[in-house]
Amino acid sequence: MAQSSPTSPKRRETRQKKGLTAPSIMSSSRGRLTEELQCSICLDVFTDPVSTPCGHNFCKTCLNKCWDNSRTCSCPYCKETFSQRPDLKINITLREVLDHYKKKTPNKNAEVLCDICEERKLKALKSCVVCQSSYCETHLEHHLRVAGLKKHKLMEPVSNLEEYICQTHERPLELFCRDDQTCLCTMCALSDHKNHNTVPLEEESEEKKAQLMKTQKDVQQMIREKINKIKAIKLSAEVRKRNTKMEKAARVEFFTDLIRSIERCQTEQLEMMEEQQKAAEKQENELIKELELKISELKMRNTELEQLSHTDDALHLLRMFSSLCIPTNTRNWPEISMKTDVSLETLRRALTQLQHTLDEKFRKTKLKRMQQYAESRSSVSSGHNSSSAADALVKNCKLSEASSEFVTGSYASFQESSLADFVQEFVSHLYSSPGSFESEINYITDTLNSCVTTEETLQELVELIYIQSTSIPHFTYTGARLCNHLSHHIHFNPASGNFRQLLLKRCQSEYEQREQAVRGDPDTQKKFHSYVLFLGELYINLEIRSVKNKPGRANVLLRALKDLLITLFSHPKDPNLMCAVKLLKLTGSVLEDTWKEKGQSDMDEIIKKIKYILLDAKCSRDVRTMLLKLVELRSSNWGRVHTAAVSSYATPDNDPNYFMNEPTSTQQMGRLSQQRILNSQRNSRRF
Repeated sequence: MAQSSPTSPKRRETRQKKGLTAPSIMSSSRGRLTEELQCSICLDVFTDPVSTPCGHNFCKTCLNKCWDNSRTCSCPYCKETFSQRPDLKINITLREVLDHYKKKTPNKNAEVLCDICEERKLKALKSCVVCQSSYCETHLEHHLRVAGLKKHKLMEPVSNLEEYICQTHERPLELFCRDDQTCLCTMCALSDHKNHNTVPLEEESEEKKAQLMKTQKDVQQMIREKINKIKAIKLSAEVRKRNTKMEKAARVEFFTDLIRSIERCQTEQLEMMEEQQKAAEKQENELIKELELKISELKMRNTELEQLSHTDDALHLLRMFSSLCIPTNTRNWPEISMKTDVSLETLRRALTQLQHTLDEKFRKTKLKRMQQYAESRSSVSSGHNSSSAADALVKNCKLSEASSEFVTGSYASFQESSLADFVQEFVSHLYSSPGSFESEINYITDTLNSCVTTEETLQELVELIYIQSTSIPHFTYTGARLCNHLSHHIHFNPASGNFRQLLLKRCQSEYEQREQAVRGDPDTQKKFHSYVLFLGELYINLEIRSVKNKPGRANVLLRALKDLLITLFSHPKDPNLMCAVKLLKLTGSVLEDTWKEKGQSDMDEIIKKIKYILLDAKCSRDVRTMLLKLVELRSSNWGRVHTAAVSSYATPDNDPNYFMNEPTSTQQMGRLSQQRILNSQRNSRRF
């Protein structure tokens, strides 16, 4: 390795005078290594390091100056004295380490000095890539005046000029190869990179700058989004804290009322038992007094009898005999008994009443929460909610899809309340209390009307009702009734369609995927079968009002049910056949009556498919039995005694089998009785 240039100490001294020492610019990660490579005399990184016999290292120039100004030669660090002045030689290994270190940690903040100045080096103004030198203002004049030097490429002063030169051809790097993504000189472009896409460095640099600006904008946008995310989380935390406080107060009030009810019930029970005890004691005391009086009377009579039995006066005995021997009219005391056990019947009635009170309080709490939700939605939509800005920030805070933190749906979980929460709330309520449908559906509808004010919320409502109706077991019937009611009472009617139209579009999207679903995995088939049964319930319950305001059924659902039945029977697997049997039990009589009115024999075709499956398909014994019973059910006119009246005019008065004509549902929980009541009250709903 070559020796250091003689000007190196001067450059170091100049840097020291200007206060630009190496330790002041080293990063914290390299601070310890920098200290190990510092001369303890000049406190700078070693320049031409030499080692003393005691093993310490110093700059050669610094150590020589120190010894020149001293009478003895001693180590400046440990003060060990040497008898003779050591012959100092540069530590080659340490210098290589220094060179490598300097390349890895260039001093970017240090001024670049003129390479031509000899005594006092001035700050360089430009660096010449061709000459590989840096020039101050005075020495730069030659490059500005001499014609040959004017063609040299000048740049801002840098200390590492060798990096701007091609190491192979020793020419300035002026081009950029886009194919190999590397910098080139003109000779490289004519040899190794011939026919490559090369452009001047300046042109490529401008494009890269544009890309950097775009990346910077994206980064700034990500920063803003994350700041908004933090704000949204903080706002959500405040809302949650406020809601938790309110909910705590509500729970305390609820349980306080419950405790009061229990205590009141306890007090009433104890008072009743105390009254019963007092009544019993009073009765006992009266009986005891009566018995004691009778005992006194009987004792007196016993004395008289005793005296009479020992008398010798025959006449007196005969006169008194009749009055003393006549039996007295007294109670049958052996049959009189006191009730000593406490009856549990009153306790049972009290607990039953307490349960009714608890259910009523819980129902009122749920309805109160629904009302609060409706009021909050209404106030936000009207712009009178004080926290609307915060809610808007939470709602609109979304991360970029390019971000690793991107989550579909953004911050819906942070919102104070959502339409999904409300739908889940009242669907759960209807599922657990199906008998409350008629009494609470109007209130639910009014609340939804206050919430559904945009096309997006209407589509969200349709999707939520559809998912709940097809995913919750035994909810398809109530879900279909709910869809029918909402289709007539949801007021918002955008250009994209009303509630019923959007619901039918949603059902159509599943209908179009029937071939893939019927062949899918078990989970996909299960979802498809739930959809099929919901569509059957929807066909029966969904009313379509005609021009004459007469209710009718949706023909599009009639066609869809036929196609779905054909699809299920075309893939005669046990789950598909079981679903088809359930659907026909549910809708068979209505479908056949409708097809007969239209002069169609579609039901005959379906029965033929079933008979063909019974002959050829390899279905299980249970499914085969279900199919045979279905054929028998159809041959008996779907269980009806005789042909029903025209369904459009069927009433309990003109059709003795009116109630028997209802299709058999797969759902229990009192659906048949509820349907009979509805049909008797709404004759216009019969088709």
